[in-house]
Amino acid sequence: MLVTKNGHRFWNAWEQGGHSATAPPEPVELISSFLPSEAKSVTKLKPRKHKQERRWVNSFKTDCTHCGNVIHSEPCTCGASSKIDVYECKVPEIKRCVPLKSKLNKIKDKDAKRAIKACQGCEFYQPKIKFVSVEEFARDTLKLIPLLPDNITSVTGVARSGVHPASMIAMMLHVPLYILRQSKNDLIPAGNGWRLHQQPQGPGINLVIDDTTMTGRSLSLAKGILKNSGMKHIHASVYTNPAALSKPDLWAVDLPWPHFLEWNLFNSVMSPSIALDFDGILCNDCRPIEDDDGERYLNFLENAVPKYLPKKTSVPLIITARIEKYRPQTITWLKRWGVRYNKLVMHSAPTLQERNRDNIARYKAEHYSSWVSSNNFKISPPVFIESDDHQARKIAEYSRSPVICPTSKRAYQ
Repeated sequence: MLVTKNGHRFWNAWEQGGHSATAPPEPVELISSFLPSEAKSVTKLKPRKHKQERRWVNSFKTDCTHCGNVIHSEPCTCGASSKIDVYECKVPEIKRCVPLKSKLNKIKDKDAKRAIKACQGCEFYQPKIKFVSVEEFARDTLKLIPLLPDNITSVTGVARSGVHPASMIAMMLHVPLYILRQSKNDLIPAGNGWRLHQQPQGPGINLVIDDTTMTGRSLSLAKGILKNSGMKHIHASVYTNPAALSKPDLWAVDLPWPHFLEWNLFNSVMSPSIALDFDGILCNDCRPIEDDDGERYLNFLENAVPKYLPKKTSVPLIITARIEKYRPQTITWLKRWGVRYNKLVMHSAPTLQERNRDNIARYKAEHYSSWVSSNNFKISPPVFIESDDHQARKIAEYSRSPVICPTSKRAYQ
């Protein structure tokens, strides 16, 4: 009766404001994970997993400025059970959209030439990029709490990004916190302070939480690690991609691809596709009083405080308004803080005064555009990270490519 009651409470909470964009799974799928084995009357068939190819994200592109109505759906090209919608191209006369090459017999003859598959080949395809700040992450984490069953007796965070929301929810519910370490394939207690003391583990449910569910692969790994833990689990994430092949039991916000997370901005699968500004991104901005093109500026170059430090891969391209004569000091700072890079573009002006007469946004946009056009990115879209909001807007306008400004928490495209 307790499980049934909690199940009803969960669905009521969902209807009241948990989910609007994505339909919830059947109740039996949610509660079966913590029902006794003899009560499980439904056996779910395991869908074929999506092939984890380097270009898997391309299968999920559905936004285009020229997409019309959905004509039909067909299986993903990787052979998984996931379906890809086929759209009508509203402006076929421009002949820039790739026609569907298979299963045209499903489309009426008059529509065959207007069919495009997720608009992947359209020159005017513009993905709606979402940038999620750390502050928004904290607010969205709290949205999970009204969706939870009453009998949550512990919370587990999936290391590493899942530990942050898990810690917040564990504090709000005043229950023990655990950490699931995928690198060690184990579950460990995170300890507690004097306020919590030692609470015995009851017969309730352990909430397992991660920051995002993109494809569902990490979710499957977590379930495998917890299989023999002897605890009853319910899985959740703060953000879930609507196109994920495997979704958690609960999530707070739908987050389609493409998206960028501030806490994982330079250390994710997108790292090879990100170019960036220097001052205001890699380090704090130079204060006007320090920008004297003399001793004060040299002191700033040597002692600039780091801000975002990429660790995962080399930065493909750094474009800075620093003038060329300060290249030695800039390289020394990068080496000091372990920032690897492939190319560093610096302004060619001989003095600060001459540099200030230039259109810096256009200068950055030209180098950014050249980089975008000369590379075949394994994961798209490429993006430029700019610290100044006005410049970010203008760079996106000049380059016609995405730009993210962490300072204003906005994405321009």
